[in-house]
Amino acid sequence: LADEEWARRDPLARLQALALDRGWLDEEAAAGLEREANAEIDDAVEFARDSPFPEPELAAQLVYAQDGRR
Repeated sequence: LADEEWARRDPLARLQALALDRGWLDEEAAAGLEREANAEIDDAVEFARDSPFPEPELAAQLVYAQDGRR
């Protein structure tokens, strides 16, 4: 699908439009929520970039069951 089509299907944009239309949010509140979400994402990215890489062996420990359980 074209970028415009995906943009029309964006669930966050659709929810925001619905919330504004129904009066659940005003533009200022919506902008504040977006700023807060962006700040939280930025903090998470910074934390991830500043963290050491995990040991390669950890991947196998987190993917495969140790005792045969699923």
